[in-house]
Amino acid sequence: MTEIESIITLARHYCIDNYDYWYNKYSREKSGSSYSNNDYNLFPRYNALKAMLQGVETIIDKKFGSINDCKNELKNIGINSQTIFTENVQNKIENNAINEERNKFIFFIENIPESDLFNVSSLPYNRKLSKSESERIRNELNNIWNFDGGYWEHSKDKDEIIFIMEKYMTENDKNKIIEHIKKHDKRFFTVDEMDNDYETEILKIDGCETVYTNPKFDWIIYISHEMYVAFGGNLLIEFLQELLSDRMDKINKYEW
Repeated sequence: MTEIESIITLARHYCIDNYDYWYNKYSREKSGSSYSNNDYNLFPRYNALKAMLQGVETIIDKKFGSINDCKNELKNIGINSQTIFTENVQNKIENNAINEERNKFIFFIENIPESDLFNVSSLPYNRKLSKSESERIRNELNNIWNFDGGYWEHSKDKDEIIFIMEKYMTENDKNKIIEHIKKHDKRFFTVDEMDNDYETEILKIDGCETVYTNPKFDWIIYISHEMYVAFGGNLLIEFLQELLSDRMDKINKYEW
């Protein structure tokens, strides 16, 4: 890992660790149906950290002339990164909480000791795609799999597409599917309804309106709001027909 890669990885660790801290704190202390002042001081912090993490992940693999150039880019990310959850904030407490997290991130980046760059724990590759890359991936998904970024109007032909309600899938099933895929592909593309599109080593069969595919686009996984998962491509169909052989009566049937 180069020094630049170490700084970016440390920034990712910072955002992930602090996101988890504030998310868990809010989960323990949240008021209920309406937001209290304490709520407004808590949940915006993990929203800000999520926005900054996505910003950091856009510069994975980017070339920098120096460590200072990289740090300056990260500080700009701390100031400017936005999601729909951090934009146009009206509540003063919420706004202050977001700004505090931005300032803490910038302070962290400014004060990374050089000695910390030589023993950084690696993280899975997870690079947020640029707008042009995202458009290309989505165009390919539409051309090959008829996925236009919304609800997937997939086939019900079990030789082409298999879908199954999530309640009939175990965690062990999901793990076996992931293990099978990773024997053939190391990195994936993922797109979701929030336009969070990534090139990644991370594959999870959960979420909503999320699609995974490989760089050749010869298989697809679609996780739906409708509580089912759909799979396409020979690599997956043949494997799933064996894995789910005891549940073939549940294949391609909606049950709510």
